[in-house]
Amino acid sequence: MSWDFSLAETITLGSIWHSIFHDWDVCARRSLWNDYKYDFIIWDDIGCWYLVDDGIVIAENIYSHFERGKSPMRAALDGTMEVLSSVFTSVLTTIVAFGFLLFVGGDMAMMEEMAFSVIGCLIFSLVEAFLILPAHLSHKHTLEASKNKNYKSIRTKINKGIERLRNGYEKLVSHCTRWYRITVFGPMIFIVIIIGLTISGIIQTAFYPNIPFDNVGIDIAFKPGDREDQTENFLWYLDSIVSDYGIELRETYGDTIITYNSLNLGSTERIGERGSHCGNIRVSVKENDYHLNS
Repeated sequence: MSWDFSLAETITLGSIWHSIFHDWDVCARRSLWNDYKYDFIIWDDIGCWYLVDDGIVIAENIYSHFERGKSPMRAALDGTMEVLSSVFTSVLTTIVAFGFLLFVGGDMAMMEEMAFSVIGCLIFSLVEAFLILPAHLSHKHTLEASKNKNYKSIRTKINKGIERLRNGYEKLVSHCTRWYRITVFGPMIFIVIIIGLTISGIIQTAFYPNIPFDNVGIDIAFKPGDREDQTENFLWYLDSIVSDYGIELRETYGDTIITYNSLNLGSTERIGERGSHCGNIRVSVKENDYHLNS
C-alpha cells in the first residue's frame, strides 16, 4: 500500500488525540460546566470520529477487492458499492441523533450550533467518502505496495506487532470459551461478594463531598444589536466592583482572597449568548477556609 493510503491511519490517530486534548482543554477552561454538558462534548467527538471511520471502512474494502486481482477502477467501484448501504445507514443514524439537538433551548441552546456543525460535516463526509475517496483510490499507484525501503521495514514491524496482538487475543478468547462457566459466573460471583462485603460494613463507603468552586463566572447580555462599547463599559464597571470587593476582603482577612479576574467580550458561558451585546467576567478565588457571604 502506498503512503497516500496509509495516510488514513495517521488521520485516525490524529483525530483521536485531537478529541482527547480538546476535551481536556474545554473542561480545564470551563470547570463550572455541568456533567451533562461534558457528555455532549463526548457526543461531539463521536461525530468527528465517524468522519474518519467511514473513510477507513471504504478504503479498506476497496483495497481488499484490489488484492483479489481486480483493476483499481473496478476495485474502487465494487468496494464502494458493497459497503454503501451500511456506511450510509451508520452516518444517517448519527445525523438523526444530533438532529434532536437542533430543537433544544434554554441553557443548552449552545448545543444547536454544535449539532449544526456536526451534521454538516457528516453530510459532507458522505460526499467525500462515496465520490472523492474512491476517485483517489482508483489509481494503481495509490493501491500498489510502496517501494520505499524505510516504509517497508516500518510497515513490517507494525504488521508483526498487530499479528502478535491478534494471536494473543485469539488465545484469550479460546480459553474463555473453553472455560465458559468461569468466564460467565466468575465476574457475577465477584460482584456478589463485593456487594455482601459492602452491606456487612467490611468495605467502607463514603460519598464525595461538595467541593466549593475556586472561581465564579458572571454573564451579562443586552439586547442583540446593542453597541459593543455599552457592553464593554458595563463589564469594566463590574470589574471595578469586584476589585473594590477584593480590597475590602484583603483588609478584613489580611489575605488576598480574589486572586485574579478577567473580562471576556463577545461570549458567555451559561446563558448561551454570542455577539457584541454580551460578555462575562471570570473571578478566581483563593482556596482557603474562609466562608464568604456575597
